[in-house]
Amino acid sequence: MKTLHDINGIRMEFIKKYHKLKLSKVLDVGCGGGILSESLAAEEAKVIGIDLSNQLIKVAKDHAVLSGLNINYHAKSIENFSTEDVSKFDLITSMELLEHVDNPDLMIKTISALLKTNGLFIGSTITRSIKSFFLGIVFAENIAKIVPKGTHTYEKFIRPSELEASLSRHNFKLLSLKGIAYNPFSRKTKLVDHIDVNYIFLAKKI
Repeated sequence: MKTLHDINGIRMEFIKKYHKLKLSKVLDVGCGGGILSESLAAEEAKVIGIDLSNQLIKVAKDHAVLSGLNINYHAKSIENFSTEDVSKFDLITSMELLEHVDNPDLMIKTISALLKTNGLFIGSTITRSIKSFFLGIVFAENIAKIVPKGTHTYEKFIRPSELEASLSRHNFKLLSLKGIAYNPFSRKTKLVDHIDVNYIFLAKKI
């Protein structure tokens, strides 16, 4: 989880640049152990976090209690959640998840259905390129071992043009796209203009 902690600050910087979190209704999709969810709740957002892993949701719930934060966590998929919760969100976040699901287009469609008109979708993923193959799989998984081996599947990486096409199909306008540069040795992270490995995006439902 070290890498997720390291890049959480830059994610929050991007989110806060575009959205006022106080009293905002936020859904964190693929929340894991709650690293981003807790940061959003600390800004006084009303946060719901969902994840398929029962184990990670238990970790998230326990840590929220220790942190004194009121976060509503559920161990379920966004598709199942969408059939049970008909309320609309101001902001939906999903970090490093689209490249793991079997049908990212369906996930984007479901996120659109859960957002208010003019609501924001902020997410991050990995582009499909030679550079991302070597940095995201060969280096990260096999050399530096900063993520578990087998975490990523190259064919599931998503080029920005593919993401924008899917967003457009489901009533989104892509407003911002930034690369995320992470140095695992210094543990420093920054937003950059090149988007040939990891990138974070902002889309508005129109």
